[in-house]
Amino acid sequence: MKVITREGRAANAASEWKQTYFRNWEWQYGNDKEVIYYKLVALGCHPNYKDVDEAIGNTSWTNTYCNECNESVLKVIQLGEEPDYESSTARICKPCLLKAMEEMK
Repeated sequence: MKVITREGRAANAASEWKQTYFRNWEWQYGNDKEVIYYKLVALGCHPNYKDVDEAIGNTSWTNTYCNECNESVLKVIQLGEEPDYESSTARICKPCLLKAMEEMK
């Protein structure tokens, strides 16, 4: 179990971006990947998630959504296995966790 926040995902965006798009000493999948990487690096070690979203052009690298209510939230708890192909993983927001605990009574 671990806590995942939009700010935490934003802080890791530059390194994850490079890990995804920089292979064999060159940028993959278009010239914009290098440009975006340097925009992310310029944001510093603790960027605001909105600034990361703007640099990338979408929210996919910082979004945290609840797998139960399908709402985009600022913080979720990840339960189960680390996300991977066919993993048993769920990311749940606090209201849904509280609702689940009530159901357990």
